[in-house]
Amino acid sequence: MLLLTVVTFILLLVSHIFVYLTIQKKTTTKSLSFFILYIALACPLVFTLLYERSNDMVGANIELGIAFLFTWAAIIVMCAVGFFRFIKKHMKQDEI
Repeated sequence: MLLLTVVTFILLLVSHIFVYLTIQKKTTTKSLSFFILYIALACPLVFTLLYERSNDMVGANIELGIAFLFTWAAIIVMCAVGFFRFIKKHMKQDEI
């Protein structure tokens, strides 16, 4: 479980960095907004992991699965946005 969580947070960070690198005009506001977006997308998973650790009930933890699913969906969307922005940035204008 710990490995899955660490990999999820690393993938979320990498996807944010990938999108951030495609921005042409990097300002302090954009950097701060990407940091806040990372924290906002990581919060549900962190909250659910802390709740599961404090809760000693045995059974299927649906909330934890939904938190991981939400985070993975955010990773996929961020990677897709970064990929399309990267392609658009490196394509010549005649090829569009």
